[in-house]
Amino acid sequence: MTTIMTSRHERPLVTFILFSYNQEEYISDAIDGALKQDYRPLQIIFSDDCSNDNTFSIIEKRLSSYNGSHSVTLNQTPKNLGLIGHINTVVKFAKGELLILAAGDDISSPIRTKEVVSAWLRHGKPAHATIHSDWLEFKHMNLGNDKHRKPKRKCKNINHYLKNWCQPFIHGATAAYTPDLFTDFPLLDESGLVEDTSLSFRSLLTRGEIIYIPKPLVHYRITAANISGRKNLKKPDEFKYWIHAASKYLDQNLNDYYYLLDREMVDKNLRLEKTLYSMKHRWKKQIKLLSPSFPDRCQAIVFSPIPNWIDRINYYGHLFGWRQHPIYKISSNAYRTGQSFITKVLRRLPRKGG
Repeated sequence: MTTIMTSRHERPLVTFILFSYNQEEYISDAIDGALKQDYRPLQIIFSDDCSNDNTFSIIEKRLSSYNGSHSVTLNQTPKNLGLIGHINTVVKFAKGELLILAAGDDISSPIRTKEVVSAWLRHGKPAHATIHSDWLEFKHMNLGNDKHRKPKRKCKNINHYLKNWCQPFIHGATAAYTPDLFTDFPLLDESGLVEDTSLSFRSLLTRGEIIYIPKPLVHYRITAANISGRKNLKKPDEFKYWIHAASKYLDQNLNDYYYLLDREMVDKNLRLEKTLYSMKHRWKKQIKLLSPSFPDRCQAIVFSPIPNWIDRINYYGHLFGWRQHPIYKISSNAYRTGQSFITKVLRRLPRKGG
């Protein structure tokens, strides 16, 4: 691996990693986004997980003519490792003080690295940090018809995380991490489907920083191959896939907690243990939604891991196709309008002691 030295010693070295697998349709845009990063010094690793299409050859051809100032490395795994195995392997080659992860079907804004570094430095270069941002969402090849998306919830500490029933609070396509979230823990479980929920939980567990940047720094592509593309949940197989992902990240969270507890790096937290085990139990009950038995389906809804009833209705609207019904759309919009109005009124009311 070759590293280009820089005279700007005051700037931290950052590693930008672009992961790809069977993304020949989209990889050229992703490459452009990586190479156009306007931050120095930058190590860029292009790593392909043994694609069986032309993805690797497209990257190889494009990099053969690159003569820019970034340190560029091309890697291909000898066999397909899966997303988590791929990440575990490639982060070992990273030399930066921050790791920015990118997917081969997304497009990073040229200012992404610069904004991530600026936010990290403003917070005092914290250890065990997760940094995330807004994103622009588009479907397949419809770049230009983007929708500005923001995280649905914010989470600053472990208690807030537990209060929200361990719901994911960052979007992995926008995430960056400090390397100690990898080096201070065992390898991520390769049977898992996503990395962002586990890595951000490690930040909370170690009382690291969760840094949010209120700017869209990534064009996030919705396809049938990614997790977000599967969230219509209308098919039993897709629903099982999503349940599996949720169950695996809870397993990873428990393993990380006990790993630090054994080494006396965290205090025993009975509430954390109880909540994680309870969540695992509840997610397993969701498989009953696929049962032809009506009582089983009703029981699964009652024991849903989503605490808010309105959110539950929205969640199962995906599964049963209710969201396409005009009555559902009208009632949902009416609820959101009413909720927004009540929230504004409550904010204007005088507070006790204020």
